[in-house]
Amino acid sequence: MSKLNRLLLPAILVAQALFLGSTFRTLAVAIIGLVVCSGAAFLTYRKQARQAKLHDNNQPTTAWEATRRARVILTMFVLAVMVAAWRFLFHVGDSFNPIAYAVDGSAHVCFVWSLAVLSMHPRYGHPSMLAMGMLVAMLCAAAGGAAQSIPAQVAVALVAGIGYLLASRLILNHWAIRRSTDFGSSNTSNQQPVYLAAGAKADGDLMSERRRIGFLFSLIAVSIFVISTSALAHATSLLLPEIQTAVFDKLKSTFDVVDESNAARVGRYVRGNRLGSIRNRNANNPEEVALECYSTNTPGYLRGNAFDTYYQATWEEVDTLSAALNPRFKSFRYRELSPSQLGVTPIRGPEDARLRRFKASPITGTAITTLEIKNDPMKGQVFFAPMDMQWIEAQGRVIEVNSHDIIEGGINAHYPYIIGVSSTSRSETLDAQKREVLTSVSFDISEELRQLSQQVVADSKTNREKAEAIRNHFSASYLYSMELPVPPRGTDPLMHFLRTKHAAHCEYFASATVLMLRSVGVPARYITGYVAMESSSEENDLWLARNRDAHAWAEAYDDETKTWFPVESTPGRTYLSVAMGDQEEQALSTDQELLEAYAAESDTFMGQISGWLLSMRATDPLTLLIRFGQIPMFLIAAFLLWRHLRREQHGGANPDDLLSRKLLSRVDRRIKKHALVRKPHETMHQFANRIESHTAESEGDEQKHDLMERYAAWYRSFAEARYQGQLPEPFQA
Repeated sequence: MSKLNRLLLPAILVAQALFLGSTFRTLAVAIIGLVVCSGAAFLTYRKQARQAKLHDNNQPTTAWEATRRARVILTMFVLAVMVAAWRFLFHVGDSFNPIAYAVDGSAHVCFVWSLAVLSMHPRYGHPSMLAMGMLVAMLCAAAGGAAQSIPAQVAVALVAGIGYLLASRLILNHWAIRRSTDFGSSNTSNQQPVYLAAGAKADGDLMSERRRIGFLFSLIAVSIFVISTSALAHATSLLLPEIQTAVFDKLKSTFDVVDESNAARVGRYVRGNRLGSIRNRNANNPEEVALECYSTNTPGYLRGNAFDTYYQATWEEVDTLSAALNPRFKSFRYRELSPSQLGVTPIRGPEDARLRRFKASPITGTAITTLEIKNDPMKGQVFFAPMDMQWIEAQGRVIEVNSHDIIEGGINAHYPYIIGVSSTSRSETLDAQKREVLTSVSFDISEELRQLSQQVVADSKTNREKAEAIRNHFSASYLYSMELPVPPRGTDPLMHFLRTKHAAHCEYFASATVLMLRSVGVPARYITGYVAMESSSEENDLWLARNRDAHAWAEAYDDETKTWFPVESTPGRTYLSVAMGDQEEQALSTDQELLEAYAAESDTFMGQISGWLLSMRATDPLTLLIRFGQIPMFLIAAFLLWRHLRREQHGGANPDDLLSRKLLSRVDRRIKKHALVRKPHETMHQFANRIESHTAESEGDEQKHDLMERYAAWYRSFAEARYQGQLPEPFQA
């Protein structure tokens, strides 16, 4: 077990280095961590070897040792400054995100501090390493290092918890023993010489055996913990997916509902369900880059959220819980996209990105174009795509898409994702329930809104004609402005906008368009996202969407073609979908050739194996370990413990020895409550002397003083009885 203890802390730090490096894409950190941890393990071995030879601990304190605390503080400060400066150089630029820098820098500083502390305490570490290790794990998880799938998140959480338990068992036990042995340590030079009892070796074996049993019990406890937690997570993912998704939806809405201005300042993707939240996004740090997109054509409008119902300045979507419990909303259920094969589209992003293809709609055989989109993972789990997407290539296992073809989750945001876009819109037949929801208007504004809308659409017949009439109405009679008047108290701000015709921004024009279309029987939905029309001057085919490009618009349903179409009614705006040039006409045939080549390669056994290996992500080994290794680990630990106990009972051991060990263990547990723990190399007489030195500290407490004296006397009598081959007397409490 001593060898295992020597390697435990370095192994945990190696795991932290790999987790940190994979999260923030700093492979150098993982390499440095491996080297430093290997050095720490070597130092541990050398230090233990020196301690085995040296016994004189009464060396005078030198000036160098006296300034140790100041040197440690100065070293930690210098390391923090160096690491913070290194990570600042990585983040500095036109799109500097202070939140991302704070998370990144803090995680790296905590990890480097852990390495420094381990080099100072190479044998058992220091309690501060526990706090810093948990901070590293939490910051990496906050940055998306735990991936998006439930199994991967559970695996990372369990491994982090197990690592914390093992490290705390080693570190805290050592420091508790060290703290308890500080009492009377100055009297070690005055201890009387004691003979080494014949049972001393047996006592050392007993301590070693006790550690082995403790390790087996810990292993069984951890195994039971892993099994129960994994089973609970699996049951939750099977039985309660709607509740989980509904909770996530509510959490995403919180940033807009609670305080729109604060939500915009913290640098997250704003959901846009409350009027004014996108305006605040435009105004706060407008030049910050929100997302990047590679495309040979102008990407145009990228959808991030779609909403179904409006009431008092707030838009909401029908969540999956409502869709599961209410038959009226069954058409709004999310659907899951499973990967069909590995991605075949050339990627501009990191070379180690291994993407999978997910079919969002049947390929119609028409020409397609592709958009490679790179989110900022620190801004939240919102994924953007054009309306007519055919497929997605991304890192993930299962991608969730809602009823409006909005990507809800399942993509690893640390890697780019590619959207295949069709040149024709996908047809959809609305059932009665979905049509009812998408044409509904709140009762308190429905009548006034219907009268206004009928005047605007006049003799328009088709849904497209009605949408064009409403768009022309806003363009001719309204102005665009970021500054809004305050509506009267108790008045819906959208109705105040329509009555007074005051200048407003895109959220008001888009919301009014959706509700006016609904009031004349046209199904419509409210969309928020970004407009990517800025071409980068530094790289070809790179398009940028900044905070100022956050936008809201409407989408209406065409009953004649059974397709959705965008409606841009904000004055001065022209809707731009993904435009395809001549060079994109060959994209479909090229894509089909790649798919056929992949299918031919996948027919071979080696092709299937290589494809599986290439598609694995960093958290997959953890997921496989948790999924398939938990039961064998429990069975092996239980078998080893059963074999040990059986050997102890039927191995021909002396009954007096077994009973003596039980008596000693019982007293050891009692005195441990008084912060006194016998060291493995400590004889009974030495431990009794230390108890007596501890007793001197409790002169004012007669009861405790007497108890400590009886403990010391019992340990001496135990040693004498075992030396004479007799059975010790039980301790009388």
